[in-house]
Amino acid sequence: MKYIGNELRERMNILKIDCSTLSKESFVDENIIRKLINNKLAYEEIDVFDLELLCNSLHCDTRYFIDNGTCYF
Repeated sequence: MKYIGNELRERMNILKIDCSTLSKESFVDENIIRKLINNKLAYEEIDVFDLELLCNSLHCDTRYFIDNGTCYF
């Protein structure tokens, strides 16, 4: 299983977005985001729609998380 906590945290830091702000901007539950950051929810377990919403808010493509932080626009 692939965990994306490091990549997610890094992207949030680059954009200076905290968990609460990301939740509000993406409409993804803050608990889901925290689970992702803490590697308690694997990439394969993320709802596809939630992942798309997160990526839109983080200005990246879903491949960003599976290609070790390579940015796609």
